[in-house]
Amino acid sequence: MPYEENLRYCVGIRAEQPGLERIIIAHKDDSIGEIKRQAINLLELRLTEAINFGLWTEGENGRQGKFLQEERPVIDYSSVFTAVDEERIMNHNPEFMLKLEKQVSWLMLKLKARIYDEDIEENRLRKANSKTQQKALIEAVKSNNLKKIMRLLSKGLDPNFQSKELHNGETPLTLAVQQINPRTIVVELFRGGAHLDFRSADSLSPLHKAAICGNYEGLRVLLDLGQNPNCRDWRGLTPLYHGVAIDSPAKCSQCLLFDHAIIGVQDDMGLQAKTIAHEIHQACRFGRTQHLENLLHYGADLNARTKKLNTPLHICVVADQENCLRLLLFRGADAGLINSSGQTPLQCALLTGRDRMAELIETFNPNSVSEWIGFRLLNFLVPVRDGPVYNDSRRATLNGPRGAVTNGSLATSLLSSPQSSLNGIANHFLKPIPKPEVNSDRVILVPKRSTEDLRATLMREEKVSTGVAYRGKMKETTIQPDSKGFGFVLRGARNVLVRENSTTNSRLPTQYMTSIQEDSPAYRCGLRSGDYLLQINGIDVSDASHDQTVRIIRSCLGKPLNIIALSSESPQNSSPRTPRFSKGSKSNEQSGSSDVEVVVQKKRPLRVTIFNERPETVSANR
Repeated sequence: MPYEENLRYCVGIRAEQPGLERIIIAHKDDSIGEIKRQAINLLELRLTEAINFGLWTEGENGRQGKFLQEERPVIDYSSVFTAVDEERIMNHNPEFMLKLEKQVSWLMLKLKARIYDEDIEENRLRKANSKTQQKALIEAVKSNNLKKIMRLLSKGLDPNFQSKELHNGETPLTLAVQQINPRTIVVELFRGGAHLDFRSADSLSPLHKAAICGNYEGLRVLLDLGQNPNCRDWRGLTPLYHGVAIDSPAKCSQCLLFDHAIIGVQDDMGLQAKTIAHEIHQACRFGRTQHLENLLHYGADLNARTKKLNTPLHICVVADQENCLRLLLFRGADAGLINSSGQTPLQCALLTGRDRMAELIETFNPNSVSEWIGFRLLNFLVPVRDGPVYNDSRRATLNGPRGAVTNGSLATSLLSSPQSSLNGIANHFLKPIPKPEVNSDRVILVPKRSTEDLRATLMREEKVSTGVAYRGKMKETTIQPDSKGFGFVLRGARNVLVRENSTTNSRLPTQYMTSIQEDSPAYRCGLRSGDYLLQINGIDVSDASHDQTVRIIRSCLGKPLNIIALSSESPQNSSPRTPRFSKGSKSNEQSGSSDVEVVVQKKRPLRVTIFNERPETVSANR
């Protein structure tokens, strides 16, 4: 009998489109949301469609089916996942893999919708969910007309939809939590089948909306109904982060922190990436002393760093926020840390002419720091005595600073110190993961444990493969445009998120060229259909989105275009080839993905992804 720490949990995931299915293996502490996002990427579904997708499990023994909650760990659904000894996975026995494929339970990846208690005729459902009825529900929510809402829902209307007429594609629930006294309407929508995490078109959940508009009652009712406080938007930001950044009432942040909201979420994908990182930096930048007190009381890192290594003290000095600076000093913030410019907070104060703040930092006595000492806050003393209080009826989120993360979890390396942020988690699971250079209908995600042994095993099997391997070479050329342009059509990923530590050796570029005709300027320069773009006029576009690359090219119309490209030649056939997609996948324009898959053997290969901070892929015979 294997030890519990050696167990991995596997499940099959199918999309509603025929032929799209994968088998995924994960650690017990991985969240359902992580697995869902990996499945969405592997099945090549567009991000705009996938925001409100969920993993559906059919009911058993007379029980109704349900969507798995995304913030809960795999171990909470042990009846759905099949436990497997990790060593057997690493051995990669083909017979075992075929047997495993027959034993696993299968989940359906589909759009979240109302779950009806009884069968309803299709015609009645179609009539109840017409655009007219949806518009009527939106108007009823706006006017707080509870009776009309109840009447529409009783007819079978599904409240899980995005209104195209409203800004940001609001849903009935995201709209309701922004109203005054929303409890009764929110509860009624929930009873009528509204999912608490069904998001508007801007990827914000109802809890995000309530935090942003500072609606304490909206926050409270959603949390009381069971919504997890750590749901993420497309940038990986939580309601707590948005609430602090927008300056919602301090009781809103207290409410979220009481319900185990995680601290340390980092915004390095937005416009403020160069200056602002964690919630504590946002509070210091705008002088939100009450938010800062709440964050510190619940364990926020006093010395958290931004991208430029600025600490909260640096931010207070630059933003001239003396109250926040005083609070940080009395809580024990380190005034000797330097930023990327080699400056301490004291030096920043002197350089920016903040003489009063410089004097405060210079004359501050570190020996006065004590948990029993009061500090001056808005002209009155606030004692720091008791520890943080949490909601005992709610379990803490696993993948957070206060989560019970065990060794082997995907989040362990990110949470090993108080200074760690959750940004790595957000980036890793939101960005499109690289496709392996195989054409496969099966995928297994393996947590990293003895990666070298696994790679060695797979490479031994790959030596007997009779297929075609991918090769490419760098091309650098300058295209002189003619009257018709440069002579190629650009295709590639339209939705590209930031990918850390990306290199062209480990990840194929996101944009490639097609429709290159003979005698065109691009053809005469040696470029061929299927070549990947690396640089344009010295600008790195290997990770750029389609729109970004198009703008760069359009800015050069009528001028020479210097291009560095990666060829798409194979060893057995050096003719130009267009990137090829796996069977059952959508075209590039439909899926928004330009990642390439190349057949490496005649048998159907098995795709293996090392579940790690920086995934690697290898292929194997079956």
